[in-house]
Amino acid sequence: MDQIGRPDFIAMDSSLPIGYTYGDRADYRSLDLPSVLEISGTETASELARRHREKVAQALENPFGLDAYVVVCAFSSSGHHI
Repeated sequence: MDQIGRPDFIAMDSSLPIGYTYGDRADYRSLDLPSVLEISGTETASELARRHREKVAQALENPFGLDAYVVVCAFSSSGHHI
């Protein structure tokens, strides 16, 4: 964990079981907590809810069976929403 208690995460590429490929799992795995982190974004605000549901399902299907944190952002020229 960092100095103020936030967990550190590493990219999942090197810690995947054989047979899993990019998109099959969450983006990052915590070094400190039994959890994974999935991050995504879209430029189409109407897709935000669907994208969030998809990323939650993807993160929860991680090959380690760990808890998941999901962050999905909607980007636009008038601002952003998380």
